[in-house]
Amino acid sequence: MSQTQEVSLHDLQQKGKLPAKDAGIGTVKRYLELNKQALMDVLPKSANADRMMRLCLGAIRTTPGLMECTIESLMSATMTAAQFNLEPNTPLQQCFLIPYNVSYKEGNTFKKRKDVQFQLGYKGVLELIRRSGQVKKVQCQAFYSNDIFEFEFGTDEHLTHKIMPQYLNDRGTLQGFYAYAILTDGDEFIFDIMSKGDVDKIMEKTEAWKNAEKSWGQSPPKRNSPWHLHYVEQGRKTMIKRLGKKLPQSVESANAIALDHAAEVGKPQDLQAAIEGEFVVTEVDTPEGSDVIDTETKTPPQTTPESVPEGVDPKTGEDKRGQKKGGTGPKKDQDDAPAAVKPDDGGPPQPPDSAYEDAPAPNKQDDDLPELN
Repeated sequence: MSQTQEVSLHDLQQKGKLPAKDAGIGTVKRYLELNKQALMDVLPKSANADRMMRLCLGAIRTTPGLMECTIESLMSATMTAAQFNLEPNTPLQQCFLIPYNVSYKEGNTFKKRKDVQFQLGYKGVLELIRRSGQVKKVQCQAFYSNDIFEFEFGTDEHLTHKIMPQYLNDRGTLQGFYAYAILTDGDEFIFDIMSKGDVDKIMEKTEAWKNAEKSWGQSPPKRNSPWHLHYVEQGRKTMIKRLGKKLPQSVESANAIALDHAAEVGKPQDLQAAIEGEFVVTEVDTPEGSDVIDTETKTPPQTTPESVPEGVDPKTGEDKRGQKKGGTGPKKDQDDAPAAVKPDDGGPPQPPDSAYEDAPAPNKQDDDLPELN
């Protein structure tokens, strides 16, 4: 390699630390090309590195806030999605590249920047569970006050959910979620239940919900987090992640879900370690039935950015209520979603833009993906 090439390569690597909008889209493309071999190394043989790079550029187009993030973090999040063989920011809704505000300490000064983080979609969690090869069938649904819903844990476990024909157009208020799986080994049936209150406690600990709630005093308000826009889909994702704790899990699935947890509660994901295969899932003591990781605020280290927006106090909530025999009949005394927000039953969850300012539109088809050159 000539001295000129070495200088050019060093310059490109340094520009990777800049926000994409400052470096320019041409530099982003060259940076992707520079790291193409690393991308190929983490992709399964059936996947295509060029396609993954085009998906990354497509995500930038549909989520303008990604251009405010560092090129390094954009590449790291893309490689993380590639490592799990999930396509980011597509109609498949397997996973998303999302811009986050992060603060970090440089010397004696605290600074801010925007980095890209990897987050699972509801369908991405299902895909990872199915890949284990030990699950024959997995389902997750919401149930409402006008449905017939009965369940029992213990020695005579059973689950019944019927939607009455006369209530097809008015199923009542949202009561909760359930998920079940049938294992390939012996056709074992495993299920779990979460009330709407259980899900709300987890929702209120997520950075997305807290950031959107903080904007309520703005004019106009910007309560457009995935929880506000697509509550039911987010509830399903929470429910299926909880069921996953009872199912046989691969290391791949455990790592992906742990990274998703980190993003949701404002912890640094350390994606570079995940790419290098050094990411290790640590045991976290959480209350029975809880889906919340400890979010006690700590001083940012010298070199590692903390993904905690300024002013946020991410303390952990606990939900120690056990599940007992119960059921629901027609009721009309429970809210269907967070205050003043009507849930979207079945609509796809859209990842928010930086600081949850705008929700990006998904890519419509492969023909829309930009070319690398």
